[in-house]
Amino acid sequence: MGRIEELSFSELVHELSHFEHDAGPPDLEKSIRRRSLDARLMRLLAADTPVDERRASVRVPGDMAVKLIAGEAPLSGTLVDIGEGGIRVHLKEGSFDAAAVEVELDFPDHHGRATASVQWKKPRESGLDVGLHFQTQTDVQRRRMRRLVLEILRQMPQPS
Repeated sequence: MGRIEELSFSELVHELSHFEHDAGPPDLEKSIRRRSLDARLMRLLAADTPVDERRASVRVPGDMAVKLIAGEAPLSGTLVDIGEGGIRVHLKEGSFDAAAVEVELDFPDHHGRATASVQWKKPRESGLDVGLHFQTQTDVQRRRMRRLVLEILRQMPQPS
């Protein structure tokens, strides 16, 4: 375990993955290091984004099918980015009127469904982006989401 600022992108992802599989007792030093790893990854991933990033965990871009279920007709969308606590989805439909939805993700080895509240909506030329915040999650659900984020990170090209 080297200094976090000196670790490469893949070393950061690898170490975060190690934390996800660590079944040992909670440890303050480990928690601090994990937060620092998250922050360093966010800086690398958001090199061209504004400095006022408010998220406390890594949020990564994605490009996979997502299904939103609100009422009787499910909506098909595309994942724009995902983090442990939420997701941004692009819908081709220009209108969407729900306060909460069920989100279905289908990624190799990571199929899941979660309830999310709608935080914001932004019209785009090609449809609508929707920001969703996952509702109360169990520890198991949070770990699954972190593992999904790490899997997406592993498949990303490394930032320069």
